[in-house]
Order: sequence, then structure tokens, then C-alpha cells
Amino acid sequence: MALKALYLNTSLKHGDDQSNTEALMRKSMDILDGEDVESELLRISDYNIKVGMTGDMGDGDEWPMIYEKITGRISSSSGRRYGMDREAVSLHS
Repeated sequence: MALKALYLNTSLKHGDDQSNTEALMRKSMDILDGEDVESELLRISDYNIKVGMTGDMGDGDEWPMIYEKITGRISSSSGRRYGMDREAVSLHS
């Protein structure tokens, strides 16, 4: 089973503006790439995440897609699926 890493960049910068957080994440991704680990970086500020306490706040909320990436990474790497909602995953930098 191939290892996968998901990076959640919670910088407030949008789009192509590189944050210090992203620069550090990219260095880590380069190291993992050398170890054959598949990496993906998501910049949270580039997504439409609605405020709320449920898994899907509707009307364009992109949290469910991010949630699926998180739980997919956890379930495939550990063999178990953990419940992770908005309270369990910090969206603050």
C-alpha cells in the first residue's frame, strides 16, 4: 500500500501568493517525494467553506470534498476510519 500525505495550508493568503507555511510544506513534500510518498496540498482559503457545525452546510459548501480527502487518507493509511468533523479539524492557522 502506497503512503499518502495530505497537507492543509490554513494561511490567509489566496491563489498564487506563496505563504511561508506553503514554502515549508513544499520542502516537506519534496522530502516525502524522495521516499515515494504521494503528497497533496490544499490551501483552505481557496475553498468555499461555510461556517457551521454539520458536515455539509449546503449551498456551495466545499467542506465535504475536503472532508472526504482527509478521511480517505486516514482510512487508507491506518485501515480504520475516524470521525472527523469541523470540530476535529482545525481551520485556523
